[in-house]
Amino acid sequence: MIRASTIKINNFGESAKNVAADCWKMATLVWNGINQRDEYYDNIVNSVNGVLYPGGGVDLKDSGYGRAGQLIYNLATHLNTVGDYFPVWGTCLGFEMLTFIATGKRILTDCSANNEALPLKFSDGYQESKLFQNAPEEILSLLQTKPITANFHHFCLTEKNFVSSGLGEQYNMMSLSTDYSNESFVSAMESKTLPIYGVQFHPEKNSYEWNINSTGIPHSAEATRVGQYFAEFFVNEARKSGHSFPSPEEEARALIYNYEAFPTGFIGAAFDQCYLFN
Repeated sequence: MIRASTIKINNFGESAKNVAADCWKMATLVWNGINQRDEYYDNIVNSVNGVLYPGGGVDLKDSGYGRAGQLIYNLATHLNTVGDYFPVWGTCLGFEMLTFIATGKRILTDCSANNEALPLKFSDGYQESKLFQNAPEEILSLLQTKPITANFHHFCLTEKNFVSSGLGEQYNMMSLSTDYSNESFVSAMESKTLPIYGVQFHPEKNSYEWNINSTGIPHSAEATRVGQYFAEFFVNEARKSGHSFPSPEEEARALIYNYEAFPTGFIGAAFDQCYLFN
């Protein structure tokens, strides 16, 4: 049995750029670099209990993020296929990364959903999904009736593209949202057969981002509970993995606590804190 304090979830971003600190606050996390040898990712995946693809602003194909994302996805798929439970979560750009990996092409369209809090419109079958089947009624009601998910994206996955691209053969659509222009887009999905989940919105921002220019982030007690629901869901998924580092010393060296989070909100960045990597 894995103790909560030993759950490691991988989070990776673009080298020599900032990585928002908000996602790191959702669990005990391990930094995963990019532009590494293949065996590096194999070692990391076999040492942690899950992988989180964070949001950001890099190309899904021609970037270190894209290459690392594909390699890790392949490893995670193989592990789950042979019975080694290993969950994957994608937030915003991470959600978009999952669509790119699954279809092999860019299937997103331009949209107007930046700095906007939105409710969800659940899709048929959501109550049988892993993501929502055990959600408290209060959380489901809040998600459906209040603008409580923080959206910061300029590209969207339409329901039409979800179907025409073949993505629907691998994933179930869990919810839709509607942007400023009254265009509907897929806001949550989960794999039909694997513990892989994606949301276009940012659950972590409700609790951890307070930039005064980010008016689309709800900070009510209800919004905090909603964000925490998604964090707890994925951490509970990670608890099902039996992976661990070869030694406590290697685990300690890999944890994000070895790095400093710099305050960046006051200089105009979109995030209150960032980790900076060379």
